[in-house]
Amino acid sequence: MSLTTTQTIALLEALPVFGEVFGAAESDIALRARVGALLAVMEGVAIAPTEIETVIDEVLQLAQQRAQVQTQHWVKAARQWLTQQEDRLIQVVSAYVQTYAQAIDPQELADITSTAVAILGDGRISPSEGRQLTRQLVQRFDLEQALSRTIPLRFLKIARRVASYRSRADLQTDAFSVAQAYLEKFHELLTPELMKQVIQNGSLNVSPQDFLSGDLGDLDEVASLFTFKMQLLEATPPITKAAQAIADQVHESVAAFNRERGAADLLAPKSTGDLSVGINRQPDP
Repeated sequence: MSLTTTQTIALLEALPVFGEVFGAAESDIALRARVGALLAVMEGVAIAPTEIETVIDEVLQLAQQRAQVQTQHWVKAARQWLTQQEDRLIQVVSAYVQTYAQAIDPQELADITSTAVAILGDGRISPSEGRQLTRQLVQRFDLEQALSRTIPLRFLKIARRVASYRSRADLQTDAFSVAQAYLEKFHELLTPELMKQVIQNGSLNVSPQDFLSGDLGDLDEVASLFTFKMQLLEATPPITKAAQAIADQVHESVAAFNRERGAADLLAPKSTGDLSVGINRQPDP
């Protein structure tokens, strides 16, 4: 190649920036033209006309090799991250069963696991990842191994938070039902802000003050966890007539708040007709 190592590296770094600024090349010829243009304006580059196409071939081959190496590194990092989440999750669930439930059925295990995923996720785990982690642990769970595992203290503390949330299961069930009724009637997206309004303004069986006692953190944290757990559900939460009435009540409270603050919509953005529970991601097949 008629380029120095420094020039080659500069060209390989410039090519993806070209795509970011002007969009992806629509054809191989367009991509080759971009390489040719970069070569034409690069200082210190002098390539004979008879060699230019060969140089472009070599540059594109290097770019492909570089992309493959970067992709492999990316995939390995993603797999390592998922493995870390799996390891953390089994530690928390094992800590839970050792401390609170040494005999559990699959449904209870799924709820324990999804609660642990929501706590561990801290906004970085997507609902799709959360569902897969939950399914995978439930399928592979070995109670005997869990009971014999040595658990670090930090996971015992998280297990205690899982137990605190599960001890308020009635409020969670009511909140999910009201939120689903709200989503279906008012075509909103499920957000932590909506869940917060449900907990604050809905006439639920347990007061938010009582619910927030113990290890659960503040209302924002509870609303975020409930939102994520609802996104992990395999089926739509059942809606009762009481939940429908409370959803109307919550909607009136939100509207009153907006009028007082002069806000366009406290719970924006609006849904465009998709009433499915979750953030704007592709659902599991």
